Amino acid sequence: MKRLLKFVLILVVFVSCSTDNFYETKRTLQTDKTDYKIGEKISLILKIQPEKSEKLIKIYRNYQNLQVSFSLLNYDVHNSNGKIEKRENVPNSEIESITITKHKPFEKTFAGNIIDNADSVKIEFLELNTSANFAKKDLINGKVRIHGLCIPINPEAGASLEEYFDIVDVKIH
Repeated sequence: MKRLLKFVLILVVFVSCSTDNFYETKRTLQTDKTDYKIGEKISLILKIQPEKSEKLIKIYRNYQNLQVSFSLLNYDVHNSNGKIEKRENVPNSEIESITITKHKPFEKTFAGNIIDNADSVKIEFLELNTSANFAKKDLINGKVRIHGLCIPINPEAGASLEEYFDIVDVKIH
């Protein structure tokens, strides 16, 4: 029995050494401005900063463990997610281990487009492999809320599988 307990403890220590998470980090989303016109470019800045002095995080080089989604906040009509599109079967890429500090956080700016599609508006971020379509009529009195989350590549047993970014709202005219 003691040998089994010893084996389990060693296994837990070994497995936990290679795990990662986004605990004790401040995760924020920002845009280059708050009001956009259809046809403009949009910059989305994802920032991950440790709450303590430093932390090691792991991110796929193609950013597949950083996800962004959109929802429409239309106070006159309804709240909806629009039509969210994500290209399927994008393989995970190499893993990059990054040590972040309060003075050197992980910060990445993603270039996006706000595209006019007849009766709808499409917001797309190709590097993040995501886009959303909203009916133009629903954008008149509303805002688009951008959500984000980080997914650990190798989470420890019982860990949260997603850590959310603070949200950001933008107006599209």
